Amino acid sequence: MNLKKIFSVNRFLGLEDQSDVIKSVFNRFLLFVLIENLVSGIASTFFILYVIDSVGFKQASIITSIILLVKLITDYPSGSLSDKIGQGKVMALSYLFYAIATFVLSFSDNFEMFVIVAIFLGLAYAQSSGTIFSWLDNNYQSLSNDLDSERKIYGYAKVRARMIYRTELGLVVLLGGFLSNYFSRIFVFRLESILAFIAIFLSMILLNNFYFTSIKEDQDDVSLFNHFKGGLSFFVSSKKVFLFLSGQSFYYSGWQIWLAIILFPFYFGYTGSDQVASILRSLIFFGGSIVVVVTAKLSKKFAKKDIGKIQSVYLVSQLLGIIIIMLLIEPTNTFNSLAFILVILLFNSTMVFSVIINSLEDRILVDMVPSENRNSVYSLMPTFSAFLAILFIPITGRLINKYNFVIGVAVVFVVCLLGTLMIFLSTTIKDGKQPITKTKKKLGIPS
Repeated sequence: MNLKKIFSVNRFLGLEDQSDVIKSVFNRFLLFVLIENLVSGIASTFFILYVIDSVGFKQASIITSIILLVKLITDYPSGSLSDKIGQGKVMALSYLFYAIATFVLSFSDNFEMFVIVAIFLGLAYAQSSGTIFSWLDNNYQSLSNDLDSERKIYGYAKVRARMIYRTELGLVVLLGGFLSNYFSRIFVFRLESILAFIAIFLSMILLNNFYFTSIKEDQDDVSLFNHFKGGLSFFVSSKKVFLFLSGQSFYYSGWQIWLAIILFPFYFGYTGSDQVASILRSLIFFGGSIVVVVTAKLSKKFAKKDIGKIQSVYLVSQLLGIIIIMLLIEPTNTFNSLAFILVILLFNSTMVFSVIINSLEDRILVDMVPSENRNSVYSLMPTFSAFLAILFIPITGRLINKYNFVIGVAVVFVVCLLGTLMIFLSTTIKDGKQPITKTKKKLGIPS
């Protein structure tokens, strides 16, 4: 029995028949995402809870809006910078800002200090936005050529990779809750700062250059302004592109509202402590990892044009289920075993749709976006999403404060549904002339 073959990561990802250089691209991508999860996930369960406990819900909403505002202003320029100087350097800069933010956070106890934290976090999120995924997409598009024209191998490998890093994120979240409970939240924030500092150097090692060199060589002569302009020009290059990218932006702005001010208070409302909330999140991640494995092959059966329909089903089942749970069982910041079980069942059952959606998004974007502007475009969508979220988060926060969390979930549903409608409309438009990416086949593995 060949144990090495059985436990091969490439075999699990469905890449055993691919070239060594493609395997190496995915291995580096996966390793880097695992590092990123460790840095950004260990305190993610209780960050917003810590802010709310320190300054109150209303000011916590303002802090969240400041993070998104800074990200909004700097996200797209950061993407253009990444297209120019490379993803490794930009990710290193992101972790520098993250290390500073989490270190200052460990000493913060008033609104003014949290504003400083918010500024550095916004800068960190802007640098990392879309960076690692654009690195993967650029490399895969260049190396695969016509060997995977429908991008089904790519989509399958991304889905299976997602299972691995979701499982790891569940363990990281569990570790963060344990450390917070037995030491303190402050201890975890300082540990996070140290991990971010280490990640600065790992970014330079793992993402030090492209696996293909032709586009990198061509772009050395392209000004940063042209990179900046190129992403914007592509965004409005056709109705299909504009509707799809705008729809993605609206769709994920709704989920930003959910993540920023609803999700973690929702978890805490049925658990009552950081540790139990972390256990809840971990169980959702672990269950979701199993769903990802089971759904990976199923995702190949769907065409790219199905994405809008599946998003609609996902929105209705996920958000309507959340509203029903909240109406039947009021969140009281104490442990409720029935709600605990229902949340796990809901999140893991609807994960099937989320996996298929993510796979279809990957397959669409890898070919839709030209490599020379990929990071700019991948940053422009979150920039647009952040702009929309900045408008909606304070309003949603006030509605939650005045009424309840059900109203907040309803706002998320409406915003996401608008984005889904735009994406559906984009799939009804026939493909026009696509931007041409020049590639000269100079392949090599970075040292």
